[in-house]
Amino acid sequence: MQNRLLACGLLCMLCVALLLSGCGGNNEAPSPVPAAEPETTPTAGTDSAPSSGGGDVAEIFARARGIDGLHFEIVMTAGPEKEEFKTWVKGNRVKNETSVDGQILISIMDFDKAEVYTYMPDQNMAMKTAIDMQMVQGFQKPTEYTDNIDPKKVRIVETATHDGLICKVMVLINDDGHEEMKMWVSEEYGIPLRVETDDGGFKTVIEYKNLEVGSIPDDVFTIPQGVQILETDMGGSDA
Repeated sequence: MQNRLLACGLLCMLCVALLLSGCGGNNEAPSPVPAAEPETTPTAGTDSAPSSGGGDVAEIFARARGIDGLHFEIVMTAGPEKEEFKTWVKGNRVKNETSVDGQILISIMDFDKAEVYTYMPDQNMAMKTAIDMQMVQGFQKPTEYTDNIDPKKVRIVETATHDGLICKVMVLINDDGHEEMKMWVSEEYGIPLRVETDDGGFKTVIEYKNLEVGSIPDDVFTIPQGVQILETDMGGSDA
């Protein structure tokens, strides 16, 4: 039972990393995104016509730079599957908390050390695993989502309130004129609060809810004293 839960926790962590790496603005999404129906509210002064973006988009994207600490809830919907996590980010450390079979599972990733701890508080045990960095090399934090997006290929289509924050709704257009990605980007933080992509009819939606920006204590990413830690190897950083 314990080993199965630990394996599930590690799998969930890897799914988060891989899914985020696939939706982070690499300008290679193959299909247009169909019209979406997010829970957003149009804001007074909504853009009357789509903007070509460019300088305005670049200025908004730049607001995410320098943000080091984040706390949020993430809801990921990929086709019929849905996952929910609580996430803390500080530098190159990421902590995810979810529930499997009614038990809390916590994954703490340290990309500088290429390792992850999968921790079960109810069992007072954790598994330490070396990360195969090739598997997660495309991982992007919310503040990095727009790093590789050319602002000139982005159009601002409207202004809307999403999860209590005013956002610019943007679409990324490929060289063929098709819509690759749709994002609700916080005007204040430059962070996408909702990202939609579609790969041949397989729709992926990532939402960041209850976003908090600010310093995160180091002990958030620390396994408590007295926890039994098992060490395993899934390829390591040299794979």
